[in-house]
Amino acid sequence: MKVSRFESANAFVRHSARHLADPGVVAIWMWLWLRADRFGQVTVSQAQIAAELGVSRRTIMRHTLKLRDHGFLEVIEAGGNLNGARPNKYQLVPVVEHLIESQEPNNGDRSGTDKQKAIGDRSGQ
Repeated sequence: MKVSRFESANAFVRHSARHLADPGVVAIWMWLWLRADRFGQVTVSQAQIAAELGVSRRTIMRHTLKLRDHGFLEVIEAGGNLNGARPNKYQLVPVVEHLIESQEPNNGDRSGTDKQKAIGDRSGQ
């Protein structure tokens, strides 16, 4: 079953409301998600994200680290600039697949029921 972008965003918001408990983290993920290409990649500086969201660059750093630590974001290329002006290349991890993997007892079975649960579909219950 192919998952739409809307189902992916819905799964992330449902999960993050329970587990990340930080609206700033959700805002940054959504900001990146809206700008990602069809491969889930976006190249942007922390300074640009901070300016557009009206927060400090340090806040962006803290929240992107939290997203990375929870498995929702990978940094493909680091900008490497102390003031955050050089862009990073981010990869958004496919949310539904990530949530299914985190729920599995490492048996590799990806049933349709697990996928429905990850995207919040109540009809499969």
